[in-house]
Amino acid sequence: MDVDCIWKFSDETLETYALGRLADPAGARFEEHLLTCRFCQDRLAETDEYILAASKAAAMLVKDRPGAATPFLVPTPERAA
Repeated sequence: MDVDCIWKFSDETLETYALGRLADPAGARFEEHLLTCRFCQDRLAETDEYILAASKAAAMLVKDRPGAATPFLVPTPERAA
């Protein structure tokens, strides 16, 4: 059985980190926490999947529209794998 994280990082923190926009020192603290917290690792994986799905959906919407803006929800290269 999984146990919740005692740190209780917000969904906003996970999303900001997944997008590569969580600045230090918060980013460094969160990365260190991720090394040992399976609960947050799982939540981050779910967040990554959501961002990827949203990016693909946005890309499909603008695909056939010349001059349309590029979707902005894309995982950072090091997290895209």
